[in-house]
Amino acid sequence: MDLFTPIVSEEQQHPNFRSICAQRNGYNWDVLNDWARGFKDRDGKFVHEFQKTFDTCFWRLYVFAVLKQYGLTVDFSHPAPDFLVTDKGGFNVEATVALHAKDAVPEYMKSEEPMRY
Repeated sequence: MDLFTPIVSEEQQHPNFRSICAQRNGYNWDVLNDWARGFKDRDGKFVHEFQKTFDTCFWRLYVFAVLKQYGLTVDFSHPAPDFLVTDKGGFNVEATVALHAKDAVPEYMKSEEPMRY
């Protein structure tokens, strides 16, 4: 799976994806490519979503990397859940993210103000 060859226009690319590409840091790409190794794109749109919406795909790759790190086997033959782990008695993992609130400042737009509690 080729995560970094652009398949969406630059205007459609998520700011985090553009940032990773602009940095030209091969180590970042190596880590993400390692996370993706063995990941199955069941619906054929993962790379498009990675480049356009980024967050959910990034964390899905991270969860997959954690499962691999623990030596767990994932069955990708079903459309859902995200991860059907067949070892250790079997369990399911559905990866999801909490994005910024509607009309709130997205996480990629850094604020110089300190956080207030």
